Amino acid sequence: MSNPLIDTIPEHWKAMCRPYLQRAAEFQPKEPLISYYLKTYVAFLCLNKRTKEDKEGTTYLVSLLDSLEAEKKRDANLKQRLEENDGRTVLTKFALMLFAKADDGERTGQSSMALVRLFFAAACLFEATAQFTEDKKMDSIAAEKCKYAKYIATKMKKCLDNGVPYQSANKIEEPFADLPPEENENNNNNDENNFGGNLHNANSGVFGSAPPSAYMTKPKPPPAFENNNNQNNNNNNNYDAPPNYSSLNNNHQNQNQNNNVAPPSYQPPPINYTPQQPPPQQQQAPPPRVNNNNNNVNYSAAAAPSGKKVSVDNMIDAQKFVRQAVSALQFYDADTARKNLMEALQKLN
Repeated sequence: MSNPLIDTIPEHWKAMCRPYLQRAAEFQPKEPLISYYLKTYVAFLCLNKRTKEDKEGTTYLVSLLDSLEAEKKRDANLKQRLEENDGRTVLTKFALMLFAKADDGERTGQSSMALVRLFFAAACLFEATAQFTEDKKMDSIAAEKCKYAKYIATKMKKCLDNGVPYQSANKIEEPFADLPPEENENNNNNDENNFGGNLHNANSGVFGSAPPSAYMTKPKPPPAFENNNNQNNNNNNNYDAPPNYSSLNNNHQNQNQNNNVAPPSYQPPPINYTPQQPPPQQQQAPPPRVNNNNNNVNYSAAAAPSGKKVSVDNMIDAQKFVRQAVSALQFYDADTARKNLMEALQKLN
């Protein structure tokens, strides 16, 4: 089926616009919002490449913009979704979904034109996010994933065209995969012996017929006992009889009766208790004041801990790091986001 937007591309813009318009036509039946954003990205590229002398390019750009406006007026649901959603977020989520699906298939050793198209479509969506950024370029994370997707797609397509088996460099590793078979079996046997039974019968609840005490080891005697053990082997049974404590108790009672002396009573020493006072609470700094007239925060109250006011340049740098952190979170990269937030705090301190 012919597509007027693809058929009327100027010759010098075909290599630039054709891949995105083809992906837009593929997404149109089920994902019209993704298709619309791909066509707006083509208009974005044409605006950057257009010159005053290029009459053919200007005519094509006008027709592309008119078709976009007509499509938005024709589909009320599309117009509502464009107002409610952020284009960069929508493209990023869909690109990550396609990339993850293709990457999982590639890591398992699969190779087909379907995976090639998935990788290439994900790369196109990553590139289309550049129309929504301030510097009109992809983020570092999106650029890295886009480059990787194009590399794998090109490598896999060459193998399919030449009839060469494709080998993935990112196979999923299995446990003990780097050990020889003998060492792997020894490790399994050692694990079973350490737990005192057959681990393969763990589901049946049978770990061995011996009682639990059979798997307990007796502790070694202390060193002093080991040194004197040989010396006292012959005298193990020669113990002195214990003293007769009843006779001693009777003698002590008779002595107290004869002397008529009462035993001294025990009096506990007085205890001086001094209650401890709670430590003084540290006063917290008041929050920064907000100027309701201009809706701007008074940064003089939120100065650095050292008492030094934050300069305007540092505030601008901190805003830049915060924007990069938000961009990293859109790609679910917590490490990069945490690093950028720490950089922003250093600028503010």
